[in-house]
Amino acid sequence: MRFPRTIVWKRSSNSHFGVNLALHARSCIVASQSIMLGAIFVAIAAFTDSIYAYAASRIAPLFARAKNASAVGRYLSGLTYIGMGVLAALSSQRATKN
Repeated sequence: MRFPRTIVWKRSSNSHFGVNLALHARSCIVASQSIMLGAIFVAIAAFTDSIYAYAASRIAPLFARAKNASAVGRYLSGLTYIGMGVLAALSSQRATKN
């Protein structure tokens, strides 16, 4: 699944997401829906970013005390990039032009 806040933002930015009513009433409903979904997007973003920041603040002292944390992090990030490159090269799905 993709990032939940991105999905909410995409849905809130679509004007056809509103209820199909008369033209003058529809604009108010679409505007209120866009504002509400935009607020939900901000709330989800604030919540998830707070969780990431809290987790990083709890884990940081563990890495500060570890003697080989820098070397392990360097090799782990390098292996991650190599693994993602191999996965991208071996995937059968190709990009298409629109």
